[in-house]
Amino acid sequence: MVVPHFGDYIAFKLDPVASLKYLKDAEVTKACEALKTTIYVSCVTHLFCFPLPGVEYISVSMTLASQGLPNGQPDHFILPDMAVPILPSNFNPLAQPPLNRTQPLPWPDCYHPTLTATHCHIRNDLIVGDPWLNPKYQTRTAFGELPLTRCGA
Repeated sequence: MVVPHFGDYIAFKLDPVASLKYLKDAEVTKACEALKTTIYVSCVTHLFCFPLPGVEYISVSMTLASQGLPNGQPDHFILPDMAVPILPSNFNPLAQPPLNRTQPLPWPDCYHPTLTATHCHIRNDLIVGDPWLNPKYQTRTAFGELPLTRCGA
């Protein structure tokens, strides 16, 4: 994996076991293991942390993509024709122009529905830079030597 940038499209799967691991509940874990997962596509809008050594997950904000016009939620004033087409799709009931990507998506009939932004954590399988020493072992800072004290002093 490479570091996702603004505007990059990524494909991802949800990991229900890892998502609910914090509950420490064997019954929930067993139910999660039985779930079938699917692949989702989204466009990265923000990268909230950098994949540095020791960072287990990176945090991103993204907008989900759908295949076909979404149903909408008229009771919330969200209509299907508010979705933005993504090339190679170019149909929109209001003649809204499609997002013009450098390369069209490999799937037809894709849209960004209104209000589908989400925030998630992605496992960091890319490390940028060398592993850092634990601060208690460092003796120099940008301002010079750290003051060291002797035990019992």
